[in-house]
Amino acid sequence: MFEDIYEKKLSDVRWKAKSIQIKKRDGGKCKNCGSSKYLNVHHRQYHFVLSLNQFKNPWDYPEDVFVTLCNNCHMSGHRKFKIPTIKI
Repeated sequence: MFEDIYEKKLSDVRWKAKSIQIKKRDGGKCKNCGSSKYLNVHHRQYHFVLSLNQFKNPWDYPEDVFVTLCNNCHMSGHRKFKIPTIKI
C-alpha cells in the first residue's frame, strides 16, 4: 500500500523539482560510482509523522536525506540495505 502511494507521489511536480535540485547539487553524477546515466534521487531514510499517522511527502525532507545514485547503484543498495524509518 505504502509503495503504491509513494510511487504516485514521485510523479508530482514538487518531487520532480526536488529531484532536479538534488541531482544538480550532486554534480549530475552518481555519488557511488560516478556515472552520469540513469540517475535517481534516493532517500537515505523515511520519516513517519506520528501525529498525522502518515509518512512525509517525498519532497518535504531536508536535502541531507537525499543522495543521487545511478539506477544500478540504487537497485543494488535496495537489495543490500533496508531504508530506516524514523518516527517523528
